[in-house]
Amino acid sequence: MSHIGELFIKIRLANCLSALAELQHAYFTCYSYRDYFSKQPHYENVLYKKRSKWLNKQNAARQLLKNKKISEKWHSLFSSIDHLSEIIFALHQLRFREREYAIFEICSLEMQSVDKAISIAMKDAIKKLVWGKKLNQPLELLDSVIAFEAISHRVLKVTSSEPIIFLFFIQNLYAINEEINKVYEKLS
Repeated sequence: MSHIGELFIKIRLANCLSALAELQHAYFTCYSYRDYFSKQPHYENVLYKKRSKWLNKQNAARQLLKNKKISEKWHSLFSSIDHLSEIIFALHQLRFREREYAIFEICSLEMQSVDKAISIAMKDAIKKLVWGKKLNQPLELLDSVIAFEAISHRVLKVTSSEPIIFLFFIQNLYAINEEINKVYEKLS
C-alpha cells in the first residue's frame, strides 16, 4: 500500500477516535447537568447528533477497510476502536438506570476525572496514530477508575437505591481502560 493510502487510513481512523471521544465526553457531561432528567429530550438530541457523527465516521472507515490490500494492522486497530465504542455505549447506560441526580452530585468530581482521563487517553492515541508521537500507558485513567471505585464502595453503595448498577459501571470503566491500553499497544 502506498504512503498516501496509509495516511488516508490513519486519518479515517483518527476521525473515528475523535468522534468517539466527543461522544464519550457528551455522555459524561450529561451526568453533570442538574436539569438532565427534566430536559432529557434536549440532551438526548445532542447525544443523538454526536452518535450519528460517530456512526458516519465509523462507516467511512469500515468502507475504506473493505479493500483487501489493506494491512491486517489497520483492521485490528479498527476492531479495537469498534470494541471501544461498544464499551462506551454500555458504560453510559447508567443515565437510564440511575434516576436520582443527587447520586451524580456525590461522585461528580470522580466522574469528571474519569471523563477527562478517557478524553486525554483518546486524544493521545489520535496524536500517536497521525503524528507517530510516543505514548505512555494512560495511568491517569486507571487512577481515576480506582478513585471512582473507592467512592462507590464508600458512599454510592449505601446511598443508591440500586448499587449494582454502579458495579456494572465500574466494570465497564475497567474494560475501557483495558481497551484503550490495547489501542496504545497496537499503535506502538
